[in-house]
Amino acid sequence: MYHLIPCSTIEHVGLKKGVDLWFDEEGMFKNPILNSIATKFYRQAYPHIPAEDLGIVGNAILTDNTKAGDFIK
Repeated sequence: MYHLIPCSTIEHVGLKKGVDLWFDEEGMFKNPILNSIATKFYRQAYPHIPAEDLGIVGNAILTDNTKAGDFIK
């Protein structure tokens, strides 16, 4: 994962139905650009997160061990 993202500190967030989000924990300091795709998954899984929370910034990887299409509606 460290080589794929590339980073030195990875954060893991378990999402719904077997989908996992892996991202650079220090992404805000390196690449302060909102990752809209990763943020969409994050907010979908955790709708209680305040809107002021910026979301996922920088590089991220989504892994899925479910059937394709079960998670995204």
